Amino acid sequence: MLKPSPTAKTACALALLAALLVACAASPALSRFRTGGIPFFLGTLALAWAVALPLFWLVLRQLQEARRELHFLQALLDAIPAPIFYKDAAGIYLGANRAFEACQGLERSQLAGKSAFEISPPELAQVYSEADRELLDRGGEQRYETQKIYADGTLHDVIVYKAVFSNGEAEPGGIVGTLLDITGRKRSEDQLRKLSCAVEQSPGVVVITDTAGTIEYVNRKFVEVTGYSSAEAVGSNPRLLKSGATPDEVYRDLWRTIAAGEEWRGEFQNKKKGGEFYFEAAIISPVKDDSGTVSHFIALKEDITERRAMESALRHAQKMESLGTLTGGVAHDFNNILTAIIGYASLIQMKSDPSDPCARFAGQVVASAEKAAVLTRGLVAYSRSRPMHPSSHDLNEIVGRVDRLLSRVLGEGIALSTELFPEPLRIFADGGQLEQLLMNLAVNARDAMAGGGSLGISTRAFAIDGEFLKRTGFAALGRYAQLSVSDSGAGLDQATRERIFEPFFTAQGVGGGPGLGLSIVHGIVEQHKGYIEVESAPGKGSVFRVYLPLFAPAPLVMTPARKGSGGETVLVVEDNPEVRAIIGEVLRGEGYLVLEAADSEEGVRHFARHSASVALLLVDVVMPGRSGLELYREIRALSPGVQVLFMSGYPEERIRAQGVLASDLAFIAKPLAPAELLNRVRGVLGG
Repeated sequence: MLKPSPTAKTACALALLAALLVACAASPALSRFRTGGIPFFLGTLALAWAVALPLFWLVLRQLQEARRELHFLQALLDAIPAPIFYKDAAGIYLGANRAFEACQGLERSQLAGKSAFEISPPELAQVYSEADRELLDRGGEQRYETQKIYADGTLHDVIVYKAVFSNGEAEPGGIVGTLLDITGRKRSEDQLRKLSCAVEQSPGVVVITDTAGTIEYVNRKFVEVTGYSSAEAVGSNPRLLKSGATPDEVYRDLWRTIAAGEEWRGEFQNKKKGGEFYFEAAIISPVKDDSGTVSHFIALKEDITERRAMESALRHAQKMESLGTLTGGVAHDFNNILTAIIGYASLIQMKSDPSDPCARFAGQVVASAEKAAVLTRGLVAYSRSRPMHPSSHDLNEIVGRVDRLLSRVLGEGIALSTELFPEPLRIFADGGQLEQLLMNLAVNARDAMAGGGSLGISTRAFAIDGEFLKRTGFAALGRYAQLSVSDSGAGLDQATRERIFEPFFTAQGVGGGPGLGLSIVHGIVEQHKGYIEVESAPGKGSVFRVYLPLFAPAPLVMTPARKGSGGETVLVVEDNPEVRAIIGEVLRGEGYLVLEAADSEEGVRHFARHSASVALLLVDVVMPGRSGLELYREIRALSPGVQVLFMSGYPEERIRAQGVLASDLAFIAKPLAPAELLNRVRGVLGG
């Protein structure tokens, strides 16, 4: 409760003294001391009232001023938006302002005379009470953070400010306090803290700059990726990451976009503090203030070096796969042509007298066609479709066999050294293909050392781990045999390394060979479910590393072909007329009865007319309309005992891998040499 001023207190004291004089003058008990009679009494009374009336008037005015002062102070308190309260030394509320009434939900009349325990929950009232006692004991001021339940039932975080006020006596008169509601601020601080933690711990790089490009903030990932500390980055420009490999036009487009208040997306090739180049994808956006003015730029960036390497490896694999499909198709058509060439030339040779020049000419045609067949097999090997004949091999033994041949291949100007792993490296592979692989790599190295040099071949066991997979894009963990072929030649630049395994690509210029050597190597490695990589630089030579899986193979059982002559009926179904004609000539020349059909429909009609006599179906696998397998199934439904021999210009492994042909059905690959054709036909017929 607010107290009267000292002036009011003095006036009250004088008024009380005057009243006492009046009372004394009027008292009958003093009449015997009067010596002047009535006139004296009246004079004394008049004098007393003359003194008392002004004093009473002064007291009244002071009381009115004190009341106005109290109203002014209360109005002033009510005008303050922060809740304010005051209570006596016993903790009893004496008053409060309107803001405190609102948050408490009580009017002043309801609040006055109550303690904190009567208007607040016990646990909070205990906190308030203990704080009051501490303040009253030591005096001065007090500040602490606590919680308060408002009238609407919501819990608010508040800072309480308190001070002791005095009533002019030795003991403190009470406590006056105010509340500062910090609920919103704490919520904002909490959100800001979460946002800060999220940005700092983000898996992506975050950089904030001012509008001039000066860095004001970088997160932890920036430090991890670039090698620059936060202290080194803040205050500098993002140019500290420039490598010179990103075109200037990219930066110009970036600044045009963000200066216009728009978002920019793109990629950079930057340089780390240690000098290492890396790729990063970036999204850079303007940050606008409440008025819509751009105040900062924020960049969200991601290191995509590994992803680009894997994408490059995938694109390379897809390109190699598409080229393999193309070469496989070329080989199929070329094999049909070679079948006719070899077949007719062989027939001329067989029917000509050895002294006849035509026999010699036919022999030359056959020899040339067989060379073309070798080239076709190279194409098929590149397309990873060449039939494999795998068995258990020690890679060291294969290297040893090839090593004995290399001296004649390499020439005198090249020094050969071999370092083999001390233990056997067991692989399940086609030994002939691996010999071809090693020879091709050695010849490639020889061609890179026109003036002589050194060639090294080594083997060792190698474990492919996750780091290897991330670096190369290869997708199979495990233990491998590593075959390395290194040379001291001219080396390869990056553009050449990217194309080195493509068919017909050569770094030797015009006249430097057909360019199939390394593509065949790549095809053989892929066929063996391995991996090949090249490490090279101009002037520093090259190292080719081949990784082949280590495991114990199961032995293969080979069935020898049987020979003989026959007079059975063979139904030949082949859509290529040249191939169909030469097959008929060869079979008829051996005494077989031949029925020829250009497609599956004609084949069914021929079989329906001659089902009792047809002993063998010689069928092309891939034909327009119904495939050879569909034809065989239809005919077998009519005659379950009929034999079949499938043929195709596509390699056997590709045909079987695609599910076109079951593993228990006989197959012969084109081009068909007459002797091989007759041998397979006889073998299927059981002769």
